[in-house]
Amino acid sequence: MNKEEISKLLGRYEWNDLEFKKGQRGVPAETYKTVCAFANTGGGRIVFGIKDEAGRLDIVGVLDVDSVQNDFLGVLRSGTKFNHVITAEEDLIDYEGKTILVFYIPESPRHKKPVFMNGNWNECYIRSGGCDQRCTEDEIKRFIRNSSDVSYDSEPVSDVDPYSFFDEESLRFYRNMYNLKNPGRTSDQNNIDFLIGFGFLVERDGKFLPTRAAVLIFGKEMYVQRVLNNQMVVDYQRIDLNYDKWFPEVRWHDRVVIEGNLISAWRELADRYNRLAEKPFSLDPVTFLRNDEPKDFISFREALINLLIHQDYGDFRRKAVVKIYRDRTIFWNPGDSYADEKELLETTEKEVRNPTIVSAFRRIGMSEQAGSGVTSIFNNWRELGNVPPVINNYKDKSAFELILLKDKLLSDDQTLLLKETGINLSENEARVFAYACRNFRITLTDVRAVTGKMWHECRGVTDSLIKLGLIDKVADSLFEPAQKLVDSGTVGRIKAALCEAERAASEKDEGEKVIKSGTEANIPDKLTDTEYNILVACETPRSIKGLLEISGLKNRDYFRKNIIVPMIDNGLIRMVDPDKPRSSNQKYVITKEGLNYLVANN
Repeated sequence: MNKEEISKLLGRYEWNDLEFKKGQRGVPAETYKTVCAFANTGGGRIVFGIKDEAGRLDIVGVLDVDSVQNDFLGVLRSGTKFNHVITAEEDLIDYEGKTILVFYIPESPRHKKPVFMNGNWNECYIRSGGCDQRCTEDEIKRFIRNSSDVSYDSEPVSDVDPYSFFDEESLRFYRNMYNLKNPGRTSDQNNIDFLIGFGFLVERDGKFLPTRAAVLIFGKEMYVQRVLNNQMVVDYQRIDLNYDKWFPEVRWHDRVVIEGNLISAWRELADRYNRLAEKPFSLDPVTFLRNDEPKDFISFREALINLLIHQDYGDFRRKAVVKIYRDRTIFWNPGDSYADEKELLETTEKEVRNPTIVSAFRRIGMSEQAGSGVTSIFNNWRELGNVPPVINNYKDKSAFELILLKDKLLSDDQTLLLKETGINLSENEARVFAYACRNFRITLTDVRAVTGKMWHECRGVTDSLIKLGLIDKVADSLFEPAQKLVDSGTVGRIKAALCEAERAASEKDEGEKVIKSGTEANIPDKLTDTEYNILVACETPRSIKGLLEISGLKNRDYFRKNIIVPMIDNGLIRMVDPDKPRSSNQKYVITKEGLNYLVANN
């Protein structure tokens, strides 16, 4: 049998969390390394009765079920092989008269890590790339740091002056933000009393000391660097290419390395975001105040705050990174999330690595309420019509990655193709089916991410799509596009429509890149009537909507790609605001070369 067939037989689709053992009459000794690795990482299943030889899988069956089962569970529960008792869920599968034993080893709680064997720290393993890897010294230190009942950020720092460690401007910003939410509550306090009152300064042996959180949030750069062992807080990079067209040899187009406190990091990166963001102009009908908050600001804010407040600041070998590409933004930080993706999509409060820092940011409204930050990102991204953000919670690498993809989930072409099925789908059903076609499979957690609905409502959507014959159920929470639609080519056409939309967007971005960089005028000998009318109209700055009406064309993307971009490229017209090529307020105006053309051809 191949891996896909085995996965479906076991009702699983992940592969790195499966380990096969022949184990017909006993438990192979190396099995316990895998138990240790699963317990230290993200959990996994050990399957007895399947022989794995160089990737070839054969079901041989367990011959002495009682012996294998009792021996295995006995060792896990004895408390002698491992430094903690290991729990396991067991299952028995009958396949063509052969017995397969499956044991699920859950991830151990953080306060019971690291798990090691035979009382020896050197026999500590993690699961990485489908293999059991011996833990490094740094990984063991990380486990120990995370297992402490006292959070790393709340511990006091003894070699920092409590009365002068803070940056005045950063603390003033924080206090102003707090006073806006709580007028008059602390306005009469001096800075030291304020810091003591909120636990940023703690008393030890009759004197006050700042906590690590206090230094990281407000500290002068020299003290921040002392706490971080000269590591940066975050590395910001802007790369003016699509992700798949970038390679490491290509340098960034804008970069800032932030080594100061978290307040200064937030302010610097928020400012750089505002320089890039499109800002739609509108007036509130009641207050007549301008509303120009970028549409994706909530997602950016929460993702950035998430990176700043949840990273592992005890990890001095790695740095947090924000990379902004044309087609996505990637937030990467050292330190995995204690919650899995399913839990992250819940709005309930979750255990966090840096509770003091988290509380400090929430106190001034710079983060959503407890437990709702990731949910806010997904909700905002969904409202923009985009595919759900990607979460990579790397347990083996102790790292967390959030990716905001600038891809529309349901394009116009896909909508038309869905109508070809002759079935009327609700908005959520259409989105879920489109996502299944995009990835060729979808989990119940994906359905929650796509729709934002409660779990029972997500079940309702998948049940409906199954009844309509659009998806097949592979496992309890795993679904794939219906085989008949795959065979008929419907799924392929829907996927192709997505690829076409991505290709068009890529070409558009490349065009904007050329426009922004500027080119020498290359005036053609003769313009079409449409081009000539556009050139005349641009003697006054015009929006693309206005120019589209003048042209008499209907398709905006076609008009932009085939008329506007070439005219800019040829030096006939230019953008009024070339630094923001995708701004909704962008207008186009004739160039000197364009005016000369009109004079010469009038």
